[in-house]
Amino acid sequence: MPFVKISGISKEKVIEISEDLKNIIVKETETPKERIRIFYDNVVEIFNQKEINNRIIIDIQWLPRPKEMREKVSQAYFSYFENLGYKNIKIYFEDINREYYFVKN
Repeated sequence: MPFVKISGISKEKVIEISEDLKNIIVKETETPKERIRIFYDNVVEIFNQKEINNRIIIDIQWLPRPKEMREKVSQAYFSYFENLGYKNIKIYFEDINREYYFVKN
């Protein structure tokens, strides 16, 4: 982990940029690349009974990390997406409690 869920752009675009998104996390957090997962999330934001179409929402779930690290990742993602022409971006961080995380392979 971390798990990075992206909505507001196409699945094809998420696939295309997924390695870049991983590399940003690696650079800013020194997390091994093989632990990072990118997800396309087909979520639509509704506000005042209208669909919001021009916003990228990024939800990052990870084990607790310092605020400074969250800020570095956020700024790197903001810059990355702005360079691609996106201006309306929201980033949320969620801490995963290790006690509530289970995997069976």
